[in-house]
Amino acid sequence: MLFARELTKLHEELFRGSVCDAAAWLQTKAPRGEFTVVLDGGRAIGGGGGSLSGASAEEQAEAAAAAALDVAVAEVAALVASGRLSVSSAVKQVAKASKDVSKNDLYKRALEATSAAANSPSKSS
Repeated sequence: MLFARELTKLHEELFRGSVCDAAAWLQTKAPRGEFTVVLDGGRAIGGGGGSLSGASAEEQAEAAAAAALDVAVAEVAALVASGRLSVSSAVKQVAKASKDVSKNDLYKRALEATSAAANSPSKSS
């Protein structure tokens, strides 16, 4: 889970953690301003439902790593969309804050995500 507050403002703030961690964080900081919340849903492992309870430790670790990378890519995309950082700078910042994510993997996925977003047709009113 990622909470991003005031993304394009001077007091930009990012918080990454579990739902329980986020609840504790919000109790210590009064929610003010605009928030963006990024959630990562459960993944089906080995054909079972969305639960990881029957998965091996290796499958659970792989799912956790994939989820951490997805959240990190979303953070990079939010930082780049704010217009204040390049993809490279955003990746460096997010990778430094997240010890669970490879900077090289994050950079590759962030480039894919930002180029896909740039190539998608924009909505017109």
